[in-house]
Amino acid sequence: MTLEERLLHAKKKRNVEKLESIFNEIYKEYSGLVGYIISKYVSRKEDVDDLIDDCFIKFSSVFIEKDITNIKGYLVKIAKNETINFIKKKDSDVDIVYDDEYIKKDAQIESDRGYYDLIHDMERVLNSKEINIILLHAVYDYSFKEIAEKYHLPISTTSSIYQRAIKKFQKVVR
Repeated sequence: MTLEERLLHAKKKRNVEKLESIFNEIYKEYSGLVGYIISKYVSRKEDVDDLIDDCFIKFSSVFIEKDITNIKGYLVKIAKNETINFIKKKDSDVDIVYDDEYIKKDAQIESDRGYYDLIHDMERVLNSKEINIILLHAVYDYSFKEIAEKYHLPISTTSSIYQRAIKKFQKVVR
């Protein structure tokens, strides 16, 4: 009897102990696969472990209510969605270097006004990540390695984003 069939049978019988046992079997059988899928996109082991737990928590909240005919496929889908949500959240959590209020407050000196105007010109062409990488490297003297760590990106990707953003901005300014 497959796990899916045993799960359906235990749900019909409303056998809580059997359901817990089947859930533990599902976790043992598929946690490695879920972890593998997540680790293709998330590098920190702690984040991978947290996401594996999140996936099985989400699965546990629906596996009794829904008739799941393909446990593996369902867990793969949850793993992909949880990973995408994690990456989107992580990207939105990155500090914004060019916060408008900060710039306006510090734009007391005329040279700072030029900085403020430059930021607004950049906003017309570049996205916030590109602007932040340029500012962190060119203005605040961060190395590409430091920026890469901040954004959880490879150093080469960070450098490429910087180079492309500079070229994109130069085309508009010229």
